[in-house]
Amino acid sequence: MATHLPTERIDMMMLPAALNQVCSDHAELKELIGRLRQAIQDGHFELSKSLLHALHAIEAQHYANEEALMQAVDYIHADSHRAQHAELLCCLENINRTIALENLRAISPEVAEHLDSAITHMVEADRKLNQFAETTLSSVTPEGQPRRAVGRETASCTDAPPSCG
Repeated sequence: MATHLPTERIDMMMLPAALNQVCSDHAELKELIGRLRQAIQDGHFELSKSLLHALHAIEAQHYANEEALMQAVDYIHADSHRAQHAELLCCLENINRTIALENLRAISPEVAEHLDSAITHMVEADRKLNQFAETTLSSVTPEGQPRRAVGRETASCTDAPPSCG
């Protein structure tokens, strides 16, 4: 399950570990989403329901981790990124609530839409955050001090290679 990053501000010395945790979260989410898709396809309702609850817990912690990372690097798109997190969590909460309250015996297509949205978020929005964080990390020394650019401008976040998605 996704590890909790500190809720207080992450300092630059902690940034590599925070970025690695976010990438690790992505791998865990992708694996869980794959298992959930298979359970739904195979008609395993109880397993699907259990995996949906696990997905909610892992997504919530992952988004908290990302938000700590965004704060640490003063991410310029943090507000819109947080709004996406809130929308994704709200959707998943509604799915879980509907399944529980209506005592459904089958999973609706809304679940597949949520899974697609979560994957799209990881591929698109999170990749931009990861690139921005990697650029920030490359612009400081291991002690957290700014690096001096020698004869060139600091790379933009679009220049950084994606490390996870």
